[in-house]
This record gives sequence, structure tokens and C-alpha cells, in this order.
Amino acid sequence: MTNNSAKKTGAGLGIGCLLIAILLAGSALILPVVMVAGFSGAAKNGSGTNNDNGLQCQVGDGPNVVSPDQAYTGEWLNPLKGKLTSSYGGRVHPILGIFQVHSGQDISAPDGTPILAAADGVVSIAGKSTGGNSGYMVAIDHGGGVQSRYVHSWPKGIHVKVGEKVQKGQHISDVGASGNATGPHLHFEIRINGQPTPPIPWMKKKGVNLGIDETQQVQTVNNQEENPDSPKQEIPETGGGLAGTYRRADGQKYVADEKQAKNLAGVISAVRKLKGNDRAVVITLMTVLQESKGKILANTTVPESLGYPNDGAGHDHDSVGLFQQRPSQGWGPVKSLMQVEYSTEQFIKRLFAIKNWEQFGLGEAAQAVQVSKFPDLYDNWEPVATQMLKGAPGGEAPINTECPAMGATTSLAANSTADLTEVRSALVDAAKEGLGGSHVRGGREFKKWDDDGFVYWATQKAEIRGVPYVDPWAAGRQTDDLAPGDLIVMGKVAQGKWDQVGIMIDQQTMVTVTTKGTIEVPLPKNPVGYSLIPESATPIVEEVEGHE
Repeated sequence: MTNNSAKKTGAGLGIGCLLIAILLAGSALILPVVMVAGFSGAAKNGSGTNNDNGLQCQVGDGPNVVSPDQAYTGEWLNPLKGKLTSSYGGRVHPILGIFQVHSGQDISAPDGTPILAAADGVVSIAGKSTGGNSGYMVAIDHGGGVQSRYVHSWPKGIHVKVGEKVQKGQHISDVGASGNATGPHLHFEIRINGQPTPPIPWMKKKGVNLGIDETQQVQTVNNQEENPDSPKQEIPETGGGLAGTYRRADGQKYVADEKQAKNLAGVISAVRKLKGNDRAVVITLMTVLQESKGKILANTTVPESLGYPNDGAGHDHDSVGLFQQRPSQGWGPVKSLMQVEYSTEQFIKRLFAIKNWEQFGLGEAAQAVQVSKFPDLYDNWEPVATQMLKGAPGGEAPINTECPAMGATTSLAANSTADLTEVRSALVDAAKEGLGGSHVRGGREFKKWDDDGFVYWATQKAEIRGVPYVDPWAAGRQTDDLAPGDLIVMGKVAQGKWDQVGIMIDQQTMVTVTTKGTIEVPLPKNPVGYSLIPESATPIVEEVEGHE
């Protein structure tokens, strides 16, 4: 890769870095870059060592053929094929939980997917952003104050250098999840004289549709009568053929029985009665599937709920019904919340009350209503909900073949040249670095985390891709041949989940997070472990047939 070449030295290098820092700092004053939503990749610190490549301080030797005063007038192209997710504009930040302006368009795609230069220009940024929220990025100046930005790559996923001349269609970086990101995607920006501008209409004027064809996106017109693609028929009371086997975005299977199918069909019908469009249906289904798997749940701590028809009982606070809505939080009376139509109506009313909800990512919108402690999990259900919208299960095949991100799988890998022993060593070093951290329920910031957040941070630090923020074992493979760096799980709970996780650092000890903080503890007797280390050092991407 070009970013592994020797760093240049001398006064010119220092000036170049200073100019880049000023550029980044200046643009941040105009409008901070706010990234999308599930992973929060911890990028390297940009210190200039061989490990983090000193990417910002590498100066290329390509001639500046684009005039700073005159904008590029040639053709533009789509930098990445993928599904459009978070749009430009105001939204609730999926990680920070506050309302901010999202300064670009997000396009999801599998980790490591090549990102192309949208037009000819000269690289002005190639490395870690000074603010850190953007992670690692590339910026290309196209002259006349026009700049394109490509954000969230991994440190070793950048293939150009500052000052390098690039051409339209050139492979400049790889899709990653560094910085404040909930999963692999490209955050694409267009800036005019430093000011971000909505990229979709700007690119359309150049004859380019970002991401995939608009007709493949979930419809966003909040009126079924204006949406010609929305089904007009009512969903049958029997469940409308929704019973069957589905595949979630994380690869796990979901089987809907006849009772669940009937409930979910009722949810679709209720959303349609309220003039909800396809997007509203998908968001609502994703919420129900995550909260209850499509079951009307009573609650053992709410005795009244046990007296109404139900599909089982839980015990979380006073949460009841399909959406796990709480009577004590103003959702409605228990009897009503145990009904499909009423509970769906309450969800939809709150969704529609959120300003610009249609500009949110699907999982973001669900989280904005539910305010869950696990906001990243809703997106796992998108392919299931999308398939249900079409009216039938997808069986064993990948569900959402319209989007490579949902129909492709990416193996875990640190980078194409990493020695696997070094990967394990890096993970052990990351675990030890976290020692002394405090316990923060639901946290994932450095030394302010719970056990899931600690494992997530450590894997990101070691550049192991594809490990989710919660249930990290889902990304690994169970192993009896334990080695340092393996995930140790304890306290098995329902549905194949584990109560406590940590990282093995030697044959006797592991690092985990308890209420006492991030500490070393002895390995449990007969430990159960999962390897998060890739079997091969080379990333392997299996694409859905028919997609590049």
C-alpha cells in the first residue's frame, strides 16, 4: 500500500502537517463533522509511528494539476455502491444521543469495500482527523473551493498521500468504521469553501446518484396513497404468509411461528391504517422484533398483564406487549398495551412526532422512540423487516440482496499483511492498557465502559474488524484450544447469550470489567472461549451473486 512508504522529513513536512491541522480545525469551527450510527471505532493516535503510519504527515509528490481558483469541470462518479442510510441534516446522534447536524451522506457497504475518488483532484487530507470523531479520512480538493471527503476508513485502509494527484475512479481508501461510527460505511461530504452542502442534490446536478439506484431505497413518502410501491391490500388475519425462517444482518437466523407472524402482520396493518409508508413499517417491525421477537409479552412484575392473552412473560421493569412499553412512562394502560393495534399506534404517534424522522437511519429512528440501552441492535433486524414488508420469509438465502452490506459477509481481519501472532499480541496489549478503567453501564469510551464496551474497544484498538458492540462472541468461533487474546465468556443466560465477557491475557488470567473496575481475574474453571482472531490474515469478502 502506498501509505506504508517511508515518511519524509524536514521543514516542509512540518509545514504540511500544520496546514492540514489548520484546515481541519477551521472547518470544524464552521460545522463539526457528525458521524452515523453501532460501532465507535477507536482509530490510532496518529503519532507518526510505523504502527499508525503517520498518515497525516505523509506528503505525496504528485503535481497539483487542479487549479485552486478554478473548479474541476470534468465528469463525476459514484464513490461507492451501497445503501443510503443517514442523510445530510439534523438528527439525533446515534452515539452521543444529542441533536446535531449530520454534515454528509452515509453509504453502507461491507468492511474493506474499495472507495473511489468521485472526481479528479489533489489529496489534501489522508489520515486521522484532528477532532477524532471522523476517524481516518481522505479529502480531495477539486479546485474553486470544492472539496470531497471520504470518512471512517481504517488506518491501513488509506491508499493515497497528501499532495498526491488522483483521478476519477481511483481506489483511494477502504470502507471502515473508525471514529464515531456504528458500523462499516462511507460518510461522504461535499464542501464548498469549507462549508458542507447536501451531497445528494449536489451530485445529482453532476449526473450522479449516490449509493444504489433510488428505486431500491425504502420509500420515504409519509403517505401510503402517494407511494405507488406500497401494497394496498390488507394483511390477512392469519399472518399473511409471514411465518418462516429469516436471516438477520448479523447472520443469525430468526424463525417466526404462526402466532408471531399473526402479530407482525397486525403491526403492518396498524401502521398502514395510520398512513404509514414503507419506511415507517420497516422501522416499526425492526422495533417489535428487537423488543419481543414479535410476541405479546406479559410481565411477572405486572400481575394485571398476566390476565390478558399473551405469548409468554418477561420481567423487565413494567414493560409489556410487543414493544415492551411501560405504563409508568405514559405509554398507556396495561390492557391496551397488550393489544397489537393500540401499542402500534402509540409507537407510530411518537415516531411521527419526531422532527425529520425520515432523515434518520432506520435503527436510529427506532432508538429515538424507544431510548434503549442497546441502540445498535435494531439494525440487525432490517433485512428481516424488509423481507416481511415484501410479504414472505427468505429462508436460508441472504435476505436483502438489494444491498451488498446485508447480503455479504466479511471475515475478521486486522489487515492484509498482519501476522496472526501479532494480532493476538495487539489484542492482549489493548486489554492490559484498559486496566484501571472504571465501570460505566453501557459505556464504550476508554476506561469508561462495561465489559462489552471494554472488549469492543480492545478489538478496535487491535484493528480486528467486524466485532459488534454487544454479544461479541457472535463474531467469533468457539474454541477449546484457548490462547491469549481469546474472548472468555461466563454466566450463560437465555437464548445462547453470556452475562460476562473478558479477554484472556495468559494461561491463568483474563481482563474483564466488574463493578470494581477493569481488573485482572483468574480464568474460571473449565473456561469457555471464542476466538475473535481471523483464521486468515487476508480479508475475504463474499459478495452476493450479481453484485460487484
